[in-house]
Amino acid sequence: MGSKDDRKRKKDLKREEKKRQKRSIQDTKAEYSETERKSGRVQLYLVGLITVLASAFIFFNMK
Repeated sequence: MGSKDDRKRKKDLKREEKKRQKRSIQDTKAEYSETERKSGRVQLYLVGLITVLASAFIFFNMK
């Protein structure tokens, strides 16, 4: 009977390890998407800033 319990315990441990790995992967994906969002915001800000500066440069050169 002890061997059945051992096998069950091993299966349970494997199952828990798989769950832990899956959670870890999901956490990593969440962190990555958060970083991606922040870098997207920075890119958008820089494009806007460059556009405004270019427009001002063109406007003042036309005068």
